[in-house]
Amino acid sequence: MKKYLVSLLMLCTAQITYAQTTGFERYRFADYSSGKTYRGKHRPVQIPKKWQHMRTRIKNGQSNKIDFASHYKTVTWGCGTQCMGGVMIDARTGKVHDLITLSTEYPLHHCHLPNGKEEQGDIFKYRANSRLFITANCNYEEIENNEDKVKQYKRVYIYEWQERQQKFRLIKTLVRTSIVPASAWY
Repeated sequence: MKKYLVSLLMLCTAQITYAQTTGFERYRFADYSSGKTYRGKHRPVQIPKKWQHMRTRIKNGQSNKIDFASHYKTVTWGCGTQCMGGVMIDARTGKVHDLITLSTEYPLHHCHLPNGKEEQGDIFKYRANSRLFITANCNYEEIENNEDKVKQYKRVYIYEWQERQQKFRLIKTLVRTSIVPASAWY
């Protein structure tokens, strides 16, 4: 009986570990290297007409450090409770490119671990030396006859910046469900 319980415990632990490591964790920023960070002169920003209404925010972002794909400075802003967007400024040319806009039918929420602690990190995840750009958002659903727990849906969108085409390519969309304390929703 003791061997059976130990085997069952090991199997459950292995399944939990597998569930925690599947998903976007297998997409590593290092696997999408963009090379060395640009160290030359940063050109003045050239704001296109479609972004004139955000010119002050974009101009203020000109002073940001390079934080994406070796020569881009990201500038983000909220565009409502269900939206987050922004641009990236090419430090070499001053040209402005659209970032991925995260727009959902649900309010934007950080995600939570099963123990109720908020996951660390931003809704947008990217690195100065990588072309990988990840967005993550969670929404929640009540569980019938259970006021203490809610079902969490974590949606992760994984993109690669294609420098030659000057656009993002969606690599993968993942949805992970988990049960978290109801306090995570509120």
